[in-house]
Amino acid sequence: MRPINELIKKKRAAVRLRLGGLSLAQVRIKTGLSVPTIVKAVEEFKTVGWQGLEPKTRGRKSSVKANAQQDADKVLQALVTAGQQLQRFCSLEDVLVVYGQSNKAMSKKTLLRRLASLVPDRDQSAIFARMLRFAAKSPREALLSRSRLLVLGFQPISSGCIFYTLDRRGERRFSFSAESLSAASLRDQLDLLVPETSPETPFFIVIKTDSLARYQQLVAWQKVNKERCFLFAQWALPD
Repeated sequence: MRPINELIKKKRAAVRLRLGGLSLAQVRIKTGLSVPTIVKAVEEFKTVGWQGLEPKTRGRKSSVKANAQQDADKVLQALVTAGQQLQRFCSLEDVLVVYGQSNKAMSKKTLLRRLASLVPDRDQSAIFARMLRFAAKSPREALLSRSRLLVLGFQPISSGCIFYTLDRRGERRFSFSAESLSAASLRDQLDLLVPETSPETPFFIVIKTDSLARYQQLVAWQKVNKERCFLFAQWALPD
């Protein structure tokens, strides 16, 4: 693609050459522009003058951006409503059902694309590999070997914080908190997960943070739920 200024100069030259009587073929050779571009440049000049050749604004139109934001807002509202109704982390299917109650139904693929604007999706396979290695060497191997592995992440937004879990199969589930990220809001999300666990099938949860030390309330929470959940910070997880 030519730089904008270079393209505009060539278009102006093409208009002058055409007005001077040169053929389209001659103008094409002199300017390097395609015939359709030359024709359009001359038409724009005849319609609005030299201003018609000025560069157009590049990038997404404001209307496209506004529509994308509206789509993201609708998905977020469906996520919030699903969480309020179910009182647990919600699957994509849960969100789709609630979304379809107030909006035109959409596919799972479209939902994933719109969710990506709210919560970026990244490959976490390396984290799960580290979790497995850690579990094999841990003094709590017996507990961790029968645990379900989960990554717990979060994405702060203007209205609160979106939390999500990811398992080894790639299933993502979501929860929304109107509170900003804090020890209290993290604890509330863990409370939503506890009913799914048992001493026979506990959770090994890696939280996407560098240290759990800043979330003091989680220490007490871990003691109460030590037979059902084992918490670890991602960046403190040994290689």
